[in-house]
Amino acid sequence: MGKLSEYIQEQAKKKNKTPEVWLEGVLANLSKCTLATHVGKFSNPDSKVVIYDNSQSGMDGLVTTTSSACETDMIYSSAAYMASTKLLLQPMEDGKSCLEHLQTGESDVYEEFGQFGIKQERIHEALDGIKKAESLETDGRLRQVYFPVGEHDYHLLTVLPASSLMETMSSRIKVMNHRWFDTNNKKKDVFGESASHISNLTVIGFGGTKPQNISTLNANSGGKAYLLYSMPPIISDEHTRLPKHDIFMECIPYSICNDAIQKLHKLFTMDRNNMDIRAKVRFHIENVADYCIETAEIIRMHQEGWSLEGKYRNLSLAQKIWLDCVYEKEWGNDEWRHEVGKQFGKWIIRLYGRIEGSEKVALGDEEMQMFSEVMEDALKKEVNSAL
Repeated sequence: MGKLSEYIQEQAKKKNKTPEVWLEGVLANLSKCTLATHVGKFSNPDSKVVIYDNSQSGMDGLVTTTSSACETDMIYSSAAYMASTKLLLQPMEDGKSCLEHLQTGESDVYEEFGQFGIKQERIHEALDGIKKAESLETDGRLRQVYFPVGEHDYHLLTVLPASSLMETMSSRIKVMNHRWFDTNNKKKDVFGESASHISNLTVIGFGGTKPQNISTLNANSGGKAYLLYSMPPIISDEHTRLPKHDIFMECIPYSICNDAIQKLHKLFTMDRNNMDIRAKVRFHIENVADYCIETAEIIRMHQEGWSLEGKYRNLSLAQKIWLDCVYEKEWGNDEWRHEVGKQFGKWIIRLYGRIEGSEKVALGDEEMQMFSEVMEDALKKEVNSAL
């Protein structure tokens, strides 16, 4: 029995009906439902504007409903018909919705319906009854943009969020963040593995206490969606800390390294030592090295010659060559890169010991050499791209 069959039985049981009776009623109500990609209620709850965009022509370089693998939203004239839309948007084993499987004519979904006496012809009949939203007029309650198209001529554009894209983005962010938390939890099997994390998210709500009044996807997400952080980066000399002794100790945030060190510790404590483990260790070290490279690029935006001041006299010559553009002629010399690589390796080992304390694993010359080589390779790439 598949996920779809289990879902049908669960929903029928809640309504004290047999799966056959419940499913037939759901299919009969599909004619009261409408496919949509853009719903005006996301901007104004009183708006009646609804659009279903299934055009095939996309715009290169832009994220659109036609160029993205996003879910289709559905609306209904009454919340009583929400069961019908939820059935079609129910995810199956491969993550695709029931509707997607039906649209591609895959046999598995018909077999699951067939367990409850529903024939393929009845399914097609119900699908044909679903409306596709098409709004030819805008709504004064929505935000308008006057877009000039010629002298004394303009188009009045209505800004509508694509609910299908919002929901798809939110679901992917939730999956990413869930994995990120697991990789930072020592009790999880995936602890120490690589993961992506999106920060500075803003949560926006739609529909208040009745998200089902907006659309099916909105109801499924509890009326919550994410907005990505979209502010330009703030890079200013006034806020750039210039190292007086060592860039690694003074300019690299502890929080950035703590995550990588914890993941490295799990790899160090594993009983086996194979190519896969060593590759993961190198991956995490490379991430830290890349952050150091990015920090150095910001420091080099400062006025050249800054390291010649007396207060920076304790900064090693190798790091001065790396961080101060006044030494740019020395970049072709391998000696300073080798020295910075060794400083990086020693810093990683000291940092590891400080974070893990008595739980640390003894690291020797082999690890020190690998850490140093990672940084040295990163510096070579940086120099080659700049020359």
